[in-house]
Amino acid sequence: MGDAPRKTAEDWRRERAEEAREISDMLTDRIEELAPILLPEGVKAGREWRAGSKGSKSIILASGGRHRRGTYTDWEQGGKGQSPLFAVAELICNGSMRDAVAWSRSFLGIEKMHGDELELARKRSEERRAAEEKRAAAAAHKRARTARGIWHNAAPLEGSPAAAYLEGSRGIDLARLGTFPGALRYRPDVYCKARQGHYPAMVSSLWRLGEPKMIAVHRTFLDVHEDGRVTKAAGVDPVRSILGSWPGAVIPLTRGEAGTRWKDIKEGELVCLGEGIEEGLSVAMVKPAWRCAAVGFVGNFGQVLLPVWCHVVLAVNNDAVGSPAHVAIYGGETPGGRRVPGAIAELEDKGHVVRTAHPPAEFADWNDFLRGIRRE
Repeated sequence: MGDAPRKTAEDWRRERAEEAREISDMLTDRIEELAPILLPEGVKAGREWRAGSKGSKSIILASGGRHRRGTYTDWEQGGKGQSPLFAVAELICNGSMRDAVAWSRSFLGIEKMHGDELELARKRSEERRAAEEKRAAAAAHKRARTARGIWHNAAPLEGSPAAAYLEGSRGIDLARLGTFPGALRYRPDVYCKARQGHYPAMVSSLWRLGEPKMIAVHRTFLDVHEDGRVTKAAGVDPVRSILGSWPGAVIPLTRGEAGTRWKDIKEGELVCLGEGIEEGLSVAMVKPAWRCAAVGFVGNFGQVLLPVWCHVVLAVNNDAVGSPAHVAIYGGETPGGRRVPGAIAELEDKGHVVRTAHPPAEFADWNDFLRGIRRE
């Protein structure tokens, strides 16, 4: 008999990926026990275990929202959900996945498990994962249906309190801009979780360019005052939220000098992405020739999917070097010691030509620049 064929590098990578997935599934099975170990300063908040500034780090204990049970999210690092094994590497093992696997095996008691015992543990995890994926798919479908309901029952932006908010509170002259963005609407009765009731909101549709349906709705809650002023909702944190599966999607705002629909972007066009709606519209006021969109959250910059090769301008705020937002754009090291490539590198990897545009240094962001509000 000849020797057994040697494993290739691809074989080893596949086996390690399978092992990581199995261990993550087993960690998910014990997430209620694991969460306080990963975030010992945390507290239980509904179906999540939260810690950090304003609950910026979270572990899902029970599915029902955008992420499934066991998902770890650091909202200061862009809000991308990660597996429990990743959380072990990030929070306990200084970013080392090898050490995370060893630690997890010890935690799960499977470092000495062999044969039928290990196979049974794997089978149970697979069954739980299949059930969890089915529940998550049903929840995602429900969220998408709710998002479309909010959007399709909203009123046009023109003449609405949402337009008054943009013009009065944000200095965005929509008439001078020459357009009332079709992706922005207004509803007086959007449910606000923070206030436990229905309140006015500017609602915006998010699209993955090239796909036929909106996939999520962005809500900016507003206060409509008796004197006619419209401002951001007071005491609502966060004042903005997205319902639906938003990664990779944008809120189309203006068409620039090309004037064509967003689905008809030409290869090589310049596309400007701002973090928020107000920032994106502020840039459009300053640079009316640019095609502008908003991405919703800083962590979504690098995930945006453009249907053709483009010149991409990231209209970013003047965040401090090394801050979570700065690292999300330019790359660097997270507070947990993990190195991330940043949005610029991620978009360049997709083939786009990328540059950033900052407002002058004395202004915090593009909307402050538009309104002439300098930093103190």
